[in-house]
Amino acid sequence: MTKMMCSIVGGILLVLLSSCRQNPVTPVPLMGNLIENPTFQVHGQPSLQSWVYDSSLAKIVQDAPAEDGTWSLELNPGWLPQEGFAQTYVSGQLGEGVYQLTVWMKSVDKWKGSVSLGRWSDNQWLSRKSVSSDSTQWSSVSIIDTISLSADDTIAVHLSAGATEVAYGDVLFDDIALVRLK
Repeated sequence: MTKMMCSIVGGILLVLLSSCRQNPVTPVPLMGNLIENPTFQVHGQPSLQSWVYDSSLAKIVQDAPAEDGTWSLELNPGWLPQEGFAQTYVSGQLGEGVYQLTVWMKSVDKWKGSVSLGRWSDNQWLSRKSVSSDSTQWSSVSIIDTISLSADDTIAVHLSAGATEVAYGDVLFDDIALVRLK
């Protein structure tokens, strides 16, 4: 009888474990997108509202991923030491949280662009994670990070085409999504 019970329990565990592998759990955000103006358009019009950028290195262009509207952000690399970037901030988050940043990127001429997510205070990074891409097709990049925030901290999202002395290329960004997973 004991062998039979062990066999039944073992069989049930085997079925449960194998079904978990076949149906992985996808993280569910605790709230919606924390980014203001994630598609660089307001009421259907191109806009860089809520973003900090150098107007000589950033512009809105009519090129976007298939799922999106019309507009995206095009960044040009700056001449060293100037960086072609756009940055936005999320405040009001306190304590430790797990955040996921997803950004659609497209490189012109295989120029590498990057995306960073991290803790920002007093005009400097306290911690950050970055990912880069040089895909010439619209592709999604993602960062998941655990960030601990005090009352004086914000979350910064940084989009970059970098800096250069010789070579040159542009990077497009769109559909910026930052969600808190836990």
